[in-house]
Amino acid sequence: MTIIKKIFFDSFFVCSFIFAFLCFFIMIFYAKISLDYDFLYSCFNAVSFKTIFLLLLFMLIICALQNANFLEFLCYLCLKKINNKRALIWLLVMLTFFLSMFITNDVALLSFVPFALILLNKIKADKIIIFTLVMLSLAANLGSMLTPFGNPQNMFLFTHYSLSFNDFFQTAFKYCLLAFILLNICIFCFVKNEKIPHIKIDIKINKKIIFLNLFLFLLALLCIFSFLNLYFVLFVVILILFFTQKEVFLKLDYALLFSFINLFLAVFFLSKIINYEIKNIFISSIVISFFISNVSASIFLSNFTNDFKDIFLGVNIAACTSLISSMANLIAFKFYLTQKNHNKKNYLLSYTYFSTAFFILLILFYYI
Repeated sequence: MTIIKKIFFDSFFVCSFIFAFLCFFIMIFYAKISLDYDFLYSCFNAVSFKTIFLLLLFMLIICALQNANFLEFLCYLCLKKINNKRALIWLLVMLTFFLSMFITNDVALLSFVPFALILLNKIKADKIIIFTLVMLSLAANLGSMLTPFGNPQNMFLFTHYSLSFNDFFQTAFKYCLLAFILLNICIFCFVKNEKIPHIKIDIKINKKIIFLNLFLFLLALLCIFSFLNLYFVLFVVILILFFTQKEVFLKLDYALLFSFINLFLAVFFLSKIINYEIKNIFISSIVISFFISNVSASIFLSNFTNDFKDIFLGVNIAACTSLISSMANLIAFKFYLTQKNHNKKNYLLSYTYFSTAFFILLILFYYI
């Protein structure tokens, strides 16, 4: 019952459901579609179940790694010799940037934002909490664009266009490199090189469970490269986790999976209404992402073009626009609001300042 409550009280699920329902209502009213068997079959085909199952596979494994305290343990290893604020912030941002390529932008923030808040509160660095969370958001969004499994829209585009990993990597690499440089410049310019006291962190780990989860993660990566069958690996992962880490199934974000189904259906309904050629895919993907998220924009625009590059770059760069353009932005903001002395205005101003700067530079880089 708790899982069902979590799904129906999840804001992203509720918004996606309302969006899908409105699109369905508009389609019925304007397009006059008959609700027969053929229509229902088309609805079923409109959902990219390969993307859903791929997302489920990685979510299960990352949730298992989180449950085993693996990500926190990585941080602990890195923080042993940290003795100044700039190095601490740099480490948190870089870990988020690079790990988001493998564990998705949302999961990276779900893992490191709470951890960053604990560390910053321990060293009484209240003044740089907002800056750090904004940098983490940008790092997660822009780092995750490098791999097909870095974020949900990448997973969809990779499977929808049947791309090779090499094509994907070549398209994203220079933009990720630019983002990496910009993040380092920001940290160097806005964080003082002040000494901090040694941080003690008590983390319990089970090495056998961690190695098992890393093995499962390797199997999932082999699915991406088409060395193994996705459905077979998903079955194996579910079976192993059921007998070794049942609690993972209770912690999984099922709302995200159902939200994706809502978005697939919403876009299908919209495609029945809108039947015109979109001339500038890159600009359209940015504008649409600004209002309905980059995931929705990816699914919607894929119905109108075979141009993977412009959709991919547009929706990923658009993550640096509004808070709703990427769910990762909302995750960081949501965690910030849990702080006792939070200031929404200051956070939004800071986010707008840095995200706009990143967005402008990435757009200029696109047109050079």
